[in-house]
Amino acid sequence: MMAGLGAGDFDRKIKVVRSVDQIDDCGKPISTDEQTVFEAWAKYVPISDGEKLTHKHQADLSARFTIRWSNAGAAAVASDRLIFEGRRFGIFGIKEIGRRQYLEITAGAHET
Repeated sequence: MMAGLGAGDFDRKIKVVRSVDQIDDCGKPISTDEQTVFEAWAKYVPISDGEKLTHKHQADLSARFTIRWSNAGAAAVASDRLIFEGRRFGIFGIKEIGRRQYLEITAGAHET
């Protein structure tokens, strides 16, 4: 399925971030910071309107981002956020393609 991807296919820069609570001495959250999980070059493919309806994606803009497999990428979780071209995407799912070849991240963003 993904065989044949070359370096030129990975032409979009993405960043995945995670919310991290800062805790005071009493154990109460005092603020939330974002920590970068990873940055990577990705292949960007918008999800078609028909597929959005079929899979009930509730975002204005849904897409698949394919990246080369990495330990950092494999550590991403659905509660993380993906940042692409200044937009914040919620992550719907992450799956491995091939044996540690690629990761496919399906994500969506709302128009602002």
